[in-house]
Amino acid sequence: MISIIVTLLTTAIGAFIGTMYGSKKLYEYQQSGKVATRKTALKAVNILKKYADQPYTNAQFDFNTSLSISEKRAVLVALHKLGIPIIVPPTIAFQISDIQFSDAKIVKEELDSIEAQLDNGNCDYLFYEDVESHFSSNLRLNTLRELAKRYVNNVMKNSRYENGYISDPKNWETMYFTPGEVQAIMVFYKRVHDQMYYEDNGILRAGIIEKLLNEIEIGLWDSYLFWDYAAHQNMQSQNMLATIMSKMLSSDVKNNSDSSESTQEQK
Repeated sequence: MISIIVTLLTTAIGAFIGTMYGSKKLYEYQQSGKVATRKTALKAVNILKKYADQPYTNAQFDFNTSLSISEKRAVLVALHKLGIPIIVPPTIAFQISDIQFSDAKIVKEELDSIEAQLDNGNCDYLFYEDVESHFSSNLRLNTLRELAKRYVNNVMKNSRYENGYISDPKNWETMYFTPGEVQAIMVFYKRVHDQMYYEDNGILRAGIIEKLLNEIEIGLWDSYLFWDYAAHQNMQSQNMLATIMSKMLSSDVKNNSDSSESTQEQK
């Protein structure tokens, strides 16, 4: 009996030690992978640091040639969420082989802060997030915003309000947009095609272009950019019908009231 107990205890202890050892090795393996990826992220930050006080675009070529695709795939989401201004041009899909930056100025102190966050392991959970889905998720939204800004800059900026009618540059639809692009911004077009944006002399109010561009950039017009034009027209028709019906009912009520008062006076 004692030998059986000893055997069981020995087996249990051996299993426990084996499990603990295996867990320790697995943890060390995972940590070594994270440490290696941190080094890759820090390498990327150090590339950018070489161009301190210059636009990020100046570091673009160096960044793309100094880091392999696999290295960029591992750290790009973390870098982007920490504030590195990686952009996706609205006219093309995201390409990991050719990462593009905005022309924002590289500030060394900001990169030092990012470096500290990476070095402390605070961003390990961001490593290896799916790069394509992260950067392509807002592709349609960014494209629509760019179309709206193109309309404001090229068409609305050159429009006039004359004789109760807003006149845009001739043939603007084909000059600046494809048929699909026109369709995509029609609801936005209808909403900004409004007299309130113009002075009494027919020219645009001062500063209105800059305000509209800023509103588009921060997303205030997103709901109109995503609104299907046919659905918008349907809503407009329903509103017009409701207004007409309301006026007709008001008119009937008034006529009935006048008729009732007239009958009372005759009595």
